[in-house]
Amino acid sequence: LGGHVWLNADVLAGPGALLDPIDPGRFVALCAEILPEAVLSMSWGASPLSAVRAYTQEMVNRMVDVCMTPGPGGEIPAHVCRHITFAISADYALASAIDIDRLLRRIPRSSLTIFSGWGTFGIEPSHVKQLVSTFRGRSIFLDVKLARASRSCTDEAAVCSLM
Repeated sequence: LGGHVWLNADVLAGPGALLDPIDPGRFVALCAEILPEAVLSMSWGASPLSAVRAYTQEMVNRMVDVCMTPGPGGEIPAHVCRHITFAISADYALASAIDIDRLLRRIPRSSLTIFSGWGTFGIEPSHVKQLVSTFRGRSIFLDVKLARASRSCTDEAAVCSLM
């Protein structure tokens, strides 16, 4: 995305949300007013303490509403923003794939940013491969910490690669 500034906020409550999200309309309006060329990175506040292990259809529907509801000036965020990326937790991404894919189809110029979260032990490389495979054909960004490096070698004389 050409090195543009990304503005990120939890604008809706997600699985196991412990804090109130910021007002999504105000976030979008301020971003459009102050830094309209920025990439909007919007997320659901979530925690690993959730009994619900997915972004629900209702949560996704609310995000579609945030992106498609006209702001105070009448502009629809999804139409005036340079780009919107939806930051989603790697913990919930696979279980939410159908609804997240629907979100990406509804919002033009959108992508996913899949993160592992601050303070986590990380995720296994096999989980990363599953995420990439599940969301193949979509624009995705990965902001993940690997739980451990894995080695891949074809034979003893081959150079190993860390992934």
